[in-house]
Amino acid sequence: MSVSGTKQTDTPELTPGTCLKALLVLAVVALLLGGVVGSVIAARNYASHSIYVVDIRPTHLVSEPTPLKITTARGERIAFVIEIGGAEEWASSGISMTLSEVQNTFQIIEPKKISWDDTYHIRIGAGAQTQGSIVIPTSIDGPEDRLLAGNILGDVIQPGTLGNVTQSIDIPIQLQLRSPESVHQSNGRNTLYLLVGINALLFGGLYLTLIGLCLRLWQKTRELAMGKAAKKMRWWDLIGARIPGMAACQILSALFWLLLAWIFITDYPGVIFGNHLPDVSGSILLLAVLLGVFIFLLVLYSTAGDEGKTHPA
Repeated sequence: MSVSGTKQTDTPELTPGTCLKALLVLAVVALLLGGVVGSVIAARNYASHSIYVVDIRPTHLVSEPTPLKITTARGERIAFVIEIGGAEEWASSGISMTLSEVQNTFQIIEPKKISWDDTYHIRIGAGAQTQGSIVIPTSIDGPEDRLLAGNILGDVIQPGTLGNVTQSIDIPIQLQLRSPESVHQSNGRNTLYLLVGINALLFGGLYLTLIGLCLRLWQKTRELAMGKAAKKMRWWDLIGARIPGMAACQILSALFWLLLAWIFITDYPGVIFGNHLPDVSGSILLLAVLLGVFIFLLVLYSTAGDEGKTHPA
């Protein structure tokens, strides 16, 4: 006599509860992606409103240059990108900004000594570039909304075929001062702060959830494998064995994301790497740290259930 039967497979049962959990996971993933991408877009928008390009390449200079228009507020930091052109080597006695009715001179680029001899490099289609920043002083008198005229002054020294060539810089500017509230709204800083804050709260909630799930899963698997004696196992003993691999994973992932973020934030990454816009570089660093910790906890949770497999009952 033979007995026939069907082989049963463990198939997850589709219930309203599992569907709700799946939708919740999808919503959290969408929020994470939207928050991070939104923060990068907001940072790029903020950077584009806070970086001003001064092109002093000989092919771009005219006898009567158009004034560079700058809109900012007292106490705000603005960044400058100086397109020099020519040889890669350059020197300067300094580049600064002056404003009418303001006695102080604001240094954008510090003096740089000549560092070349008879050998220098010129790349076709390329040239030197440098960055700097200043903070508009809060001590400027007058109404909150005020238009000031000024100049960007200085010089650039570069090697040439007949010796060093000195190029004078005199770029007129129009500085429009507005209220901090108006500037923060128009340049996107408020949006950047809001999105970074939302991301921090969202990541914080995920941290607490993943930590709770890890502790619960560790306790369950250890009790199944080793009985009640597992209750004496300290949770930090379980974490210690996994830290090196997970730390390397999350650090590399965070650094890769950080590099991409910095590249896509602005066409002039040197401004961000030089910390000429601390609000932007600080927000990107914060997001990178949040992402790294999240990856760390996610990998920790994904391996938490393996503890019981290595300790058979």
